[in-house]
Amino acid sequence: HREIQTLSLVKNIFLLPFIGFTNSPPYCIVTKFIPNGSLYDSLHEVTKPTSPRSNSPSIPPISKGDSKRNSKAMPKSKRRSKNKNIKEDDDDSINQESNSSNYAPHKLSPTQKTFIAYGIAVGMQILHEKGIIHRDLKTQNILIDEHNCPIISDFGSSRYANGNAPKTSSFGTSNYMAPEFIQGDEYDLPVDVYSYGMILWEMLTEEVPFLGKESAQVIYMVVIQQSRPPIPENTPNNLKKLIEKCWSPDQFERPTFEKIVSFFTSRKVEFPGTDQDELNHLFQNYRSKNNSPIKRRHSDVSP
Repeated sequence: HREIQTLSLVKNIFLLPFIGFTNSPPYCIVTKFIPNGSLYDSLHEVTKPTSPRSNSPSIPPISKGDSKRNSKAMPKSKRRSKNKNIKEDDDDSINQESNSSNYAPHKLSPTQKTFIAYGIAVGMQILHEKGIIHRDLKTQNILIDEHNCPIISDFGSSRYANGNAPKTSSFGTSNYMAPEFIQGDEYDLPVDVYSYGMILWEMLTEEVPFLGKESAQVIYMVVIQQSRPPIPENTPNNLKKLIEKCWSPDQFERPTFEKIVSFFTSRKVEFPGTDQDELNHLFQNYRSKNNSPIKRRHSDVSP
């Protein structure tokens, strides 16, 4: 019921379109089919991370033509027949046309990464303006459509920030969970901002946060040691500062998604190698399709 309510309340090109549901068995939720799997697939199917690094990761090298490339299909042997829009651990979510096609994850260009990071921030801004906390924001729950547009999905863990029900900490994945959420302390909208910081790091390094660590180890590192994944030394300063602010142990120091959106629209934050002309085209294209204006009240857009 919570997921249906959230899906029916929010509408934005960066949020999973809701089609309908059944009110009698078998209970199903039907959403638009998103063809290209998840952001996690696009980041890791090609690079195949296998073990945690003992030193600081490096920014993936930019190959010639990356900034102009739209997509690159993988060999047939790498293609998956399973639709990632259907949650593997949840039988009550059905994605329309789930058996109609396969998808081939591909490596994302820096420009595509910048636009995807922007789109996630816009979608989360819409959610937070409705007072909704996602509580399970991670790359596995960001779908990628045929235009490499990010679509935020999986609202089964979402809840209202000002609701009367107790805020439990039994949802989410420890690799992306804010310390106050892990400890069961009072938490609010900034728990999603922390998760977004982890997503930015994952997109930058193309590695999984705390890869190879057990959940208990991650919790100890995040809460007790206040440890975070190492940011590559050659990361652009504004992007580095934004990531660090997003995963600050003090939730009140984390920026709002409204402010994060302004960092991208003002070009203060982007992934290294971003093509400005291509990014401008993406911004113009998707703004024309989005009737929901994004508020901008911040004159200081420095991260």
